[in-house]
Amino acid sequence: MATHLLPAVSALVLAALSCHARAGSVVEERVEETYPLSADATVSIRNADGRIHVYGSNKNELTIVAVKRAFTKERVAAIKIDARVDATSAVIDTIYPPAPEGRFKDRSGTVDYMLYVPQACTLTKAELANGEILLQDLRGPSASSSLGMGRSHVRNCFTDLSVTVGSGGLDVFYTWWESGVFSVDAEIANGNVRLTLPPNVAARIDLASTFGNIRDRFSKEPAKGEQRAVNTTLGDESSIELKVRATRGNITVEKAY
Repeated sequence: MATHLLPAVSALVLAALSCHARAGSVVEERVEETYPLSADATVSIRNADGRIHVYGSNKNELTIVAVKRAFTKERVAAIKIDARVDATSAVIDTIYPPAPEGRFKDRSGTVDYMLYVPQACTLTKAELANGEILLQDLRGPSASSSLGMGRSHVRNCFTDLSVTVGSGGLDVFYTWWESGVFSVDAEIANGNVRLTLPPNVAARIDLASTFGNIRDRFSKEPAKGEQRAVNTTLGDESSIELKVRATRGNITVEKAY
């Protein structure tokens, strides 16, 4: 497996890196790289602060777009993107410098990622401490994401999906429905969940909130009163299961139009 520290200036960079600093503004540096990657590859990515957006595509390649931001050029340069990629796997890590000592030292730094991956790949982990995660159009064996604080979004992922959020919000959205074998296991400790489904959904629905309520805006005649748990089948009998858990927060089920 080849290891690449994505550089500020490199012949391999396919898009020009931009770095602009204005007085009192944020310094930004952009890097873009593309690697060949098999359709059934495994992909993982880890970041501390910023965004991780993962999009499934019909190309057998991995494109990494990374935007680093901080208050100084020196701080931006100290943030490293470690991409270890071969034909069947990609491991992307974000290396932040140690927090400097001193009250007024620069501790800034975020990285926003956009990954374009083969839609049939396995996303073993998208891990982020603070910020936003988006998974879209993934169709491989499985996909997993973990977010400490912030908001996590899932859009039209027909895979065995596992999503966890510590504090913030969680949106699981399907514009259309497809038959097949896939599942959703989504959980949040502190915050609300929105589950949006198309009218022709066919799945077993397993929802539970420990200290919140379940709000049904999908059914024509929703149940009256407070609900802490719902276990039902929507549409035809299906092997597809959507499981959603919230500890301290509400779960809302809506219809996609």
